[in-house]
Amino acid sequence: MIFPVSQFTIPVLIVKSLSLRDIRCYASETLSFHPRFNLVYGENGQGKTNLLEAVYMLCRFKPLRGVSSSEIVRFGGRSSALLKGVIEKDSPALVTDVSVSFSDKGGKKVEVNGKRPANLAKKALDFEVVHFTPSEVELAKGSPSLRRRYFDSIICGLVPSHFQDILDFQRVLRQRNSFLASGRATSSGIALWDGQMAEIGARIVEKRLRLVKRINREIDTLYRGIGGADMGAKAQYETSFEISGGKRGELSNSIKKALENGFSRDTKARHTSTGPHRDRISLQIGGKDCALFASQGEARSVVLALKMAEIRLYQEIKKENPIFLLDDISSELDGKRRKFLFDMLLDYPGQVFVTSTSASDILYRGKHKKFRIQAGKVAE
Repeated sequence: MIFPVSQFTIPVLIVKSLSLRDIRCYASETLSFHPRFNLVYGENGQGKTNLLEAVYMLCRFKPLRGVSSSEIVRFGGRSSALLKGVIEKDSPALVTDVSVSFSDKGGKKVEVNGKRPANLAKKALDFEVVHFTPSEVELAKGSPSLRRRYFDSIICGLVPSHFQDILDFQRVLRQRNSFLASGRATSSGIALWDGQMAEIGARIVEKRLRLVKRINREIDTLYRGIGGADMGAKAQYETSFEISGGKRGELSNSIKKALENGFSRDTKARHTSTGPHRDRISLQIGGKDCALFASQGEARSVVLALKMAEIRLYQEIKKENPIFLLDDISSELDGKRRKFLFDMLLDYPGQVFVTSTSASDILYRGKHKKFRIQAGKVAE
């Protein structure tokens, strides 16, 4: 069993209802969802992914696909789009009313229980969502920066102070790079930024190394089940500097030494060439880097295994079952892999949303609700 019986005793987050007005292709819809499994199906281009994105936006207050707020507003509709919904957590019993509006001018307004949150990023961490979309194959095959951001986002969900560490590191990095770009940088003058980068960077790298270790407890078994292969999978972290150990003090000393030793190179390049912002995180299958050797199917399977491992971390550390969004998940899976996936989802105590072009492709055997999408209209 991928999700142990003990996970049924920890809190479950549920989107109970959702109203959409002028959201993407939807003029007006009001829906209520099943607490466990929801199937959204229909032909391509009808609005399935848009509905999943609406669930995501209700919980995270921002689009899923990295677009501006103005692109959320339906073409030909009003000048603003509106999402309203009810999110429940079963233990302790908690009901939250959420409203998110987007302007065609690019503005956004969020209200939670009738009040505007002081810190949207922090408030969004109350509503954990794990999502898998076809484009996320890039987590395996794309640039290292994508994986750094993804792993940092997981850490922020588990350790909220990590978000401030990332902001502080980026600020110090910009200042150091500006000093280097001025052409007047000296080793004594840059020492202040080196010390700050070493201190903050050590905290970031320490948490990343811990996360990779925790991910690797889960991802191998999950990939073997999904991928149907004998070769295992793992995440690999490579620092851009030599380290003598993984403890915070050791990492801080290593970063500071690397910055000092690289000063001459950095003054010529006029930017900082070493540090957490240049570290590499790779996903590997059978010891080989997915970015170089994995097929599309292998990359898709290893990213799905990574997402499932992420859920296990939320269960283990935060004692929560996040909402799981899966877009077009079964299109590239054969019968054996599809059965493994839906057996796993049957074990999962949290709420799941799955899209597919055909309801018959979904092998879920538990109670659920179906939503058929056609031209931006929903039929249950």
